[in-house]
Amino acid sequence: MTRNNKANTQLILLVTSAIVATVKFLIEVNKKGLWREFFISTPIFGGFWYVLHLLYSGKTISLSFFLIALLIAFIVYCIYWSGLFNKSPYQQFSRYEITKNKTSWAQQEWWWSLDGWQFEQEVAKIFISNGYNATVTRATGDGGVDIILEKDGFRSIVQCKHHNNPVGPNDARALWGCKDDFQADEVILIASSGITKGAADYINNKPNYTVYTLDDIIEMSQSEQYINSYNHKEEIEEYEEEPQEKSNADEYNEEIEEEPQEKNKEVSPKENIEDKALEISEIYNIDFEDALNMLKDYSYEEVIEELENYIKQH
Repeated sequence: MTRNNKANTQLILLVTSAIVATVKFLIEVNKKGLWREFFISTPIFGGFWYVLHLLYSGKTISLSFFLIALLIAFIVYCIYWSGLFNKSPYQQFSRYEITKNKTSWAQQEWWWSLDGWQFEQEVAKIFISNGYNATVTRATGDGGVDIILEKDGFRSIVQCKHHNNPVGPNDARALWGCKDDFQADEVILIASSGITKGAADYINNKPNYTVYTLDDIIEMSQSEQYINSYNHKEEIEEYEEEPQEKSNADEYNEEIEEEPQEKNKEVSPKENIEDKALEISEIYNIDFEDALNMLKDYSYEEVIEELENYIKQH
C-alpha cells in the first residue's frame, strides 16, 4: 500500500468515526430532549473555534496556542454535555416514550391491562413527568425494589404491587428492610388494590413510609407538578372517618361485585378463598399457605372456630 493510499484510508476512518460519534450524540440529545441546549452551546463552541481560526490565520497566535485553546474548549464542551446527560430525567426513556401513553393514564381499565413490568415502567414515567429522576431496576437482584427515585438530593425506593388483592404486612416489611441497603430517605409502596389492616398497622409507626393506590397514581398522572401524596397515617385516619373507602380484602370484593367494569374482572371462588386465607393469616399470625390448605378442607367458620379453640387451650 502506498503512502497516499494509507493516508486516505486513515482519513476515511477518521471521518467515519466522527460521523458515527456525531450521530450517537444527536440521538442522545433527542432522547433526553436537550435540543434547546444543543442549539445554544454548539454555536458558541463553533464561534469560539472560528475566532481562534481567524487569529491563527492572521498570525496573531501561534499554532501551538491555537491547538491548546481548541482542545481546552472541546474538553469544556464535553464536560458541559456530560453534566447535562447525567442530570437529565430522561435516562431510560426518551421524551416521546414518556408522553406516548399519557392519554391513557387516566383510565382504570388501561392500567389493569398492563403486566407487572409494564406497570413499573409507566409509574416511573409518571414520576419523571413530575420532576423526578426515576430508574427502573433490573427484573432480578433488586431486593424487591422496582424503581429508584431521586430529586433534590432526596432518594426514594419504590415497590409496585399491581395485584387484585391488597398487599399484606410481609411485603410491607420486606420493602422497609431494603431502605438502608439503598441508602434511601423514603420508602414508597404502590399497591394498586391498597393494603390490608395488618400492613397498615406495621407501617403506622414507620417514618417516611408512603403508600399509593392506583387511584393516587392516576391523580398524579393528571398533574404537571408533583401532588401531595397521602401518608399511611393520613390514610388510616381517613378510613376511620369514611369507612366506605377502606381498602381491606372484604371491601375490595364488595367493590368488585358492585362495579365489575372498573377492573374488568369478576371475583372468582378461588379469589374469595385466597382473601379469606389472607385475613386468617393476618389475624392469627399463621402462614398463608397453611390457612389456604385449611380452607380447602373446612369452611371459613369451622377454621375460625378451630383456631379460637386452639388459642384458648394454649
